[in-house]
Amino acid sequence: MGCMAGTDVLVGRQQGAGENKLIGDLLVLGGATLYGISNVCEEYIVRNLSRVEFLGMIGLFGSFFSGIQLAIMEHKELLKVPWDWQIGKTRSCFTIAYCSENKLCLRL
Repeated sequence: MGCMAGTDVLVGRQQGAGENKLIGDLLVLGGATLYGISNVCEEYIVRNLSRVEFLGMIGLFGSFFSGIQLAIMEHKELLKVPWDWQIGKTRSCFTIAYCSENKLCLRL
């Protein structure tokens, strides 16, 4: 919170220029609270359960929710992409390399 206020002062933003200050403050506090709860839950799961299971679930659910967000927010831009075999091959190679790298890092 202090960093946000400090950057506003350094950048020179006008204080009180927003219309819905209370809503903005509540959203920031809610997001910070949920982020803190997320970190505590992650620590609990990693200490008491498997690290591999935790990372697998983060990847699975992260991909699922990111796909939904992509479909909702960027559907028009996805339709503009000229899908061909080169884009598919590049995406497949990236996915295979990324998964292989993650498996190697988990073994360290």
